[in-house]
Parts: sequence; C-alpha cells; structure tokens
Amino acid sequence: MTRGNLAYWRGEAGDAAGAATTIEELLADQLRLLGPDHPDIVVIRDNLAYWRRRAEG
Repeated sequence: MTRGNLAYWRGEAGDAAGAATTIEELLADQLRLLGPDHPDIVVIRDNLAYWRRRAEG
C-alpha cells in the first residue's frame, strides 16, 4: 500500500512518468507474490495505465 501511495503522490506532484515506473516495479513484485489472478493485480494494472496515460500528456 505504501508504494502505491508513493506512486500516487509522485504523480500528483507532477512526475507521472516516475509514478508509472514505481507502479511497474510494484506490479512485478505483486505478480511474483500474489499471482496474476489476485484481485489486487487488476487495481495495480489500472493504476499503471492511468499514470502511463498521464505521462504521455
């Protein structure tokens, strides 16, 4: 949860690309720990897509 919050606030501070990178790292770790079918993975992927879109401008 902390890393997700870090990504959010990084993005809100104007660093959407940094937020996306943080979430990419979080996603990789959570996939390894929880597996691809865990409900939290859907949320993380959604957040990643959001910050990638914001980073593209």
